[in-house]
Amino acid sequence: EKSILSGLIGGYFFYLLFTFDNITSWILFASLMAFIAVRASHTLEKPILVRAGGLSRVALPVVTVCAIVATGSVVWVVNADSILANQALIQAVSPQQGGVQVNLDSFKKALAYNAPIGGQEIREHLVQGTTQLAGANVPADMKKQFFDLAVSEMGALETQVPGEARYPLFLGMLYDSYQIYPEGQKALERALADSPAKQGIMYELGANALGAGDTGRALGYFKKAFELAPENNEARSLYATIAIQAQQWDLAKEIAQPLVEKDLAYNTRIMNAYAGAKRFPEAIAIISSHIAKNPTEVQARFTLAAAQYLSGDKKSAIATLELTAKDIPDSATQAQQLIVEIKNGTVKIGQ
Repeated sequence: EKSILSGLIGGYFFYLLFTFDNITSWILFASLMAFIAVRASHTLEKPILVRAGGLSRVALPVVTVCAIVATGSVVWVVNADSILANQALIQAVSPQQGGVQVNLDSFKKALAYNAPIGGQEIREHLVQGTTQLAGANVPADMKKQFFDLAVSEMGALETQVPGEARYPLFLGMLYDSYQIYPEGQKALERALADSPAKQGIMYELGANALGAGDTGRALGYFKKAFELAPENNEARSLYATIAIQAQQWDLAKEIAQPLVEKDLAYNTRIMNAYAGAKRFPEAIAIISSHIAKNPTEVQARFTLAAAQYLSGDKKSAIATLELTAKDIPDSATQAQQLIVEIKNGTVKIGQ
């Protein structure tokens, strides 16, 4: 029983390190402490306070009330700013009838408390909200106010906690969302310097380079991320995709081949890259390999027919659809309809 109760108390205090407290957790904690007190009073010949300090049973309730009031006062003094900042943050991230101006004012209010707990959370929510506004139908002046505040606060946080990659990473992503790629690159490079083996930061730097139109630089970042963990299929897929966009056809084929063998190359990322580059033979090879491993997948067969049609090989596209109708009778109606459209020149594949 002692071990269980000690574990509950330890778990409660560990929980408090990471979460704002609430009335429900206080009720549970008070109930637990009350249970321990009752068990202790039944075990001891005399109550602990009576034995230690000679208090009478009349004085004991008064001491208890004073202790509760004192504890509550200390808890409030220590946590008041954090609690109020948390309430303001909830308002800041919630939809407001008064519009985003109310959200901005709530962010400023939350930051003004300068709370010892939750300051990082407030600033990260501010950056995330500002990033979401980049493509929203919001007046440019309002976006600028959010942006300026977010850049200022995240920059200050980066200065206060040097060597922490998280803050320049957030700042770089914020710059990129507003297409300010040079500043985004600087911030992301600081993040990479703080955490040189973090693939996620390299991906962001690659995306930054793509946004700036520098495919060669992007390829370098994705190559570096891939070389850190060649067994990582996600890193391999991204590297192959960027190689396609950089028109490095041999490199893309080499990098993607292990994915083809594992039937992982048939994904939206690689397929769209080949389609965008109009490299249909490579796409057809990947789709055909996938179909060989998944012969009953109707959509893959239709995708193969589309790739063949877009490559200018109508005959092969029709043959693929005819074979699909034969092998998978449930698809016959749709396949025959596409065949008719191809022959009549009314097909809308790829549009």
